[in-house]
Amino acid sequence: MSKRKPPSSRGKQAGSATGAHNALRAAAGKVRRGKRARDRAETAPAQDQAVGYGRPPRESQFKPGQSGNPKGRPKGKRSLSTIVDEVLAERVTITRRNGRTAKVSKLQAMLLMAVNKALQGDHRFVGLVMNLAQPKAAAAEADERRAGPSETRALFEKLNQIRDVLDE
Repeated sequence: MSKRKPPSSRGKQAGSATGAHNALRAAAGKVRRGKRARDRAETAPAQDQAVGYGRPPRESQFKPGQSGNPKGRPKGKRSLSTIVDEVLAERVTITRRNGRTAKVSKLQAMLLMAVNKALQGDHRFVGLVMNLAQPKAAAAEADERRAGPSETRALFEKLNQIRDVLDE
């Protein structure tokens, strides 16, 4: 284990004449400088024009009210499913049989058209409507088992009969 010297015997003493003298001169602003230090002090720019780390030149700084990123972050590319959802959610005006107009989504308008075509006997639309209605029919059948027969079941039976006739 090495022995340390007491603080008073290490290097220059805090109360030495030279240390105190330099401290007084520094406080008074009369520190001796070499030739290079004097040259740098004479050619140094004013404090508000200083250029360096974190201090870009005035002419290249952003003006007040000007953003550093004017266009902002670019939006991501939209997926096909997002575009389809937006298009089908747009609202269109349709005329009902009673002559009144109504605003519905494009998806609702297409579904109404498919059901109307199916009722007119177009077998392609009958199949489409039946395929769309199958999950609904399964849920309705489960409800019927709990609560008894309903109009929904009768409607699907009629649609199945129409489908069978058209497929023949």
